[in-house]
Order: sequence, then C-alpha cells, then structure tokens
Amino acid sequence: TLLAFTLAALLVAGMKSQELKSVGAEGTLIGTALGAAFSLWGLGSLLLYATAYLLQLRPRLAQVCCLTGYALCGVCAPLLVGLLPFHMFYPALLLLGGASAASIGGAFATFAESPSHTLPLGALAAGMNLLSTAYLHWRYFT
Repeated sequence: TLLAFTLAALLVAGMKSQELKSVGAEGTLIGTALGAAFSLWGLGSLLLYATAYLLQLRPRLAQVCCLTGYALCGVCAPLLVGLLPFHMFYPALLLLGGASAASIGGAFATFAESPSHTLPLGALAAGMNLLSTAYLHWRYFT
C-alpha cells in the first residue's frame, strides 16, 4: 500500500513538473494519480493471477498482490530518477526497473510446476513491470 501511495506522489510530482493541461484542479491531479497507482497494482495483480490460473497454477491471490506490490518499487525508482533534470530515466529503467522485473519474473516463475510454463509466466510479470513503468513515464512525465 505504501508503494502505491509513493507511486501516486511521484505521478503528482510528474504532472506538476510538466504542467499537464489535460488535468485541472489539485484534487483532479491527486485523484488521477491515486487511480493510476492503485489501478496498476490491482489490475496487474488480477492479470497475473488470471494467467497463473489459466496455466493451472494455484498461487493465492494474497501472494500475487504482495509480489506485485513489492514490484512497484521497481516502478517508483526510475520515475523518481525521471524527475531529475538529467536524462537518466532510460538507464534507470534498464538498471532499477530491470532488476525489479527480473525479481518479479523469477518469483512468478517459481509458481510454475511445468517447465513449459516457467518462461511465459515470468516474461509476462517482467514485461508488465517494465512496460507499465515506461507507459507511466510517457503519460505523466513527458
């Protein structure tokens, strides 16, 4: 939960630094950021849980939510670096986001009982982490 609130705070800072014209009042900025942060966490958890269920794996939903929540650290770190005036977002995305993506991919790969399910589940978790970070940077920071 704290990482989701941290992500929301980073999104508000990114929106304020770019002075987005599409959002108006202060309450709209905060609502947009909270909605984006908790939607990323909740919908990402549900997507990974549904994929694991389709692959006939049985992780608990609480496990999936915890792993996805901890992976938000890899989303927050590159976005925090993206607030700096230097153009360091993409190296931070590759290093910090890549480490987090590898971690969540490896954690989800351990749920797989069949070796043929290991790569798809790990790749989906890692790809979702990296692509969501790139999308949030594109949408709220540029």
